[in-house]
Formats: sequence, C-alpha cells, structure tokens
Amino acid sequence: MFLNEGVALDRASDQLDGVLQELEARLYRLSVDAEIAASLYLMFIEAADQRVSNLFADPSVVGGFQTERYWHIRAMGLETQRPIPLIESEVRFQLNRLSKISAQMKHYRRLLHLDENESALLLDTNVLIHGRMFNEVPWQELASAKRAKILLPLVVLDELDNLKDRDNDFAKRARAVIRMLDPYLSGAAVSSAHKVRQEVTVQFLDEPTGHQRLGRVDDEIVRQSVYFASSSPERFTIVSQDRGMRIRANGVGLRSTLLPSPFLTDKAQKRAAE
Repeated sequence: MFLNEGVALDRASDQLDGVLQELEARLYRLSVDAEIAASLYLMFIEAADQRVSNLFADPSVVGGFQTERYWHIRAMGLETQRPIPLIESEVRFQLNRLSKISAQMKHYRRLLHLDENESALLLDTNVLIHGRMFNEVPWQELASAKRAKILLPLVVLDELDNLKDRDNDFAKRARAVIRMLDPYLSGAAVSSAHKVRQEVTVQFLDEPTGHQRLGRVDDEIVRQSVYFASSSPERFTIVSQDRGMRIRANGVGLRSTLLPSPFLTDKAQKRAAE
C-alpha cells in the first residue's frame, strides 16, 4: 500500500493503528438505537476517510470504506431490516480489511528496521551482475556507516532468474549470484537479515500477494524504494550502474550512487575505462 509523498512508513502505520483502535471501540459501543448507531458510524467513516487519504496514495485504501453495506447504512430508514447486525457486519469487515493493511506495514517496518549506525543499500540487478560478489564488497564503506544492510527486493531476484536462463556471460554470472544467495533463501528464516560479512547483512524484501508491478522494472524498483526509504531517507541509497536508474531515483528525492570501480569485476572495469 504505497504512501503519499513525504509520509513515513512508521507514521502511517501508527496512525492507521489509531483508526483501528477507534473502529474497534465502535464495535463494542453500538447503540440499540439504529439511527444513533448509523449516525456515529458514518461520522467515524467521514473522519477516517480524511485521515487515511492523507496517508495513502493507493486509492483502494480509502475507496474500501465505500462498500455496498456502507451505502445501505447511509440510506437506512424505518423499513430497514435488522439494522444493528448490518452495521456490525460492516464494522467487522472494515476491522479485518484495515488490520491486514496494518499487518503488512508492520511486516515491512520489521524488515526495514535499521539499528543505530546502520544504513541501507538497495542493490540494482546490474550491481550484482557487474560488481564483485556481494559478500566480497565492504558495503559499510560505500554507505559511510559502521554497518550496512543490503536490501534485495523480489523484483531484483526475479530479474536474476530471468537472466540465468540466457546463453551468455550475464547468464553465467546470474547463476553464480543465485548460487551464492540460495543458502540465505532456504528455511523458515528467509525473511530475517542474514550476516554476509563483518558489519554487513542482507535482507530480502517480498511483495504482498496480488501486488501489481509497473511495466518498467526500473520504475518499479524506484517506486518500491520510495516506500522502503520513507522512514529513514537519509540512511537509504540505491546502488546502480544504470544512469537512468540514478536519474529516476534522484527525481523522487532518493540518494543513489555508482559501485566504485575497485568493486567491479575485471570485465566491467575494462568496459568502464574504454
């Protein structure tokens, strides 16, 4: 659930939890008077609509308040059958819907948590292809921090999988990188941060079920990076050998950098020098 510009993940998560707490309180205070119950619920939705729309760029989050039951509640009159159960059903539906969004946000807050003196580096696919093996690079030096957390989103892993089946040098390299990553990708702890060298960890970032990516991979990586960086933009950097990627990142206020020449493969260093 992507956020509005300038909204931090931590802030959005905390404010959504506040909305959930208020909604849960409504469930246990529904009046036996249907008119009062409907009025209080509609007032809550009007306030929640405004609060949530200030947080989320995804229109489905706010649009989810206007269900078929919501419109029945708005139009409720003396002829409405069993109005209180109708309102209860809608409150429970909204609690379930918003709780899933809240759980998703807490999941990413956990994955993206940075310890004191730790910075995050999101690696573009070309860095894994043209750079030295990721476990050989002193990433904390590139991050100008005591510790570095390497972020590898699913879209980057999918690009590696697509490359590995080709018949060229890039495919060989992609297969070598995947073999290096495989030990971290097995078992129940796949979502944990894994130590790859002194002061460096790697964190894989999944995607919610049903997530729709943008058509261009670079655009999708930048879109996800804005979300990932929202709570600590000053400690987040995209590492990419692609000029277009770095321009896209800078255009949305994200820091970006090249992988320094000493950390490139010999072939990549020769191409860079030509």
